Amino acid sequence: MHQLMGTLRVFLGVAAFYALLGFATPMLVDRWSGGDPDKAGRAYAVNVVGCILGPLLAGFLLLPFFNERWVLFVFFLAMADCGVESGVVDRKTREEN
Repeated sequence: MHQLMGTLRVFLGVAAFYALLGFATPMLVDRWSGGDPDKAGRAYAVNVVGCILGPLLAGFLLLPFFNERWVLFVFFLAMADCGVESGVVDRKTREEN
């Protein structure tokens, strides 16, 4: 019973996280594109390329040469940079309007 509860907790935690990501990605693409289908298509194309290249880069280039903590730190820095850049771009867009 204890193992089932642990499995259920992990499943609910992971499911909630991925449900949030599944909601956030289209919302961010729509917000960024401003209703322009060409911009939205480019954003989804970049997302697909990242989904393909990210695991390949991590699995075949980074993990064989560095330990997993450094690899996670590198990916964290990339994600943090994207967040900062999107905030800067959003602020500039708001100031222009």
